[in-house]
Amino acid sequence: LPGGQLEYGETFEECAQRELKEETNLDCLSSSFKLVHVTNTIFSQEDGLSKHYVTLFMKTIIHDDSTLKCMEPHKNSNWIWVKWSDLNQMKLFAPLKQTVDNSNFNPFIDFTI
Repeated sequence: LPGGQLEYGETFEECAQRELKEETNLDCLSSSFKLVHVTNTIFSQEDGLSKHYVTLFMKTIIHDDSTLKCMEPHKNSNWIWVKWSDLNQMKLFAPLKQTVDNSNFNPFIDFTI
């Protein structure tokens, strides 16, 4: 999933739009993004240091005429399509794992936070 950090002065939607473009070359209006889930995750890294992430999950509609391209091959060399139900079998970023493990969360159902 495309992701990154919020830059100073950005809205959540602008950040999602920028990260999507930077990582996948897909264009989408910032107004089309919708916040669908938030996690508050504290975890230890392999170096023993702890990290604290507040992660916002957003979704949008990508038009069929968009061309997906890996813009950061040095970071993401093995893109694959995975069913939502199969994600829990993969090694995931801790906030994404927390979201996948939450049996009440379904990214394909609209709801308001």
